[in-house]
Amino acid sequence: MCNLAAVTAATLTFGTAAQAANIVEIASGDDRFTTLVAAISAAGLVETLQGPGPLDVFAPLKDAFAALSAGTVETLLKPKRSAIVVISNIKADSDVIHAIDKVLLPGTRPDCH
Repeated sequence: MCNLAAVTAATLTFGTAAQAANIVEIASGDDRFTTLVAAISAAGLVETLQGPGPLDVFAPLKDAFAALSAGTVETLLKPKRSAIVVISNIKADSDVIHAIDKVLLPGTRPDCH
């Protein structure tokens, strides 16, 4: 009986690992995340979120986006904003900071130099 439980657990573990997908694949395949997927694309983050992690994403459902003030979602779906990187590659344990010369707000577009 113990061997059967061990084989079953191993099968479930391997089956789950073989079916693992990245954040974009999971969100794209789930109708609850359609607005999030559009925002990820507009922000130019598809490639980043398909890359190696670890990544944690707080993913609002489309109903959460629908609850925002009128015009907010449209603003969020505009193409990504640009700014100049003034200090790059500030290393942390597993992350990197890039300092930019503008504060990026939804609905605004800084003048490019």
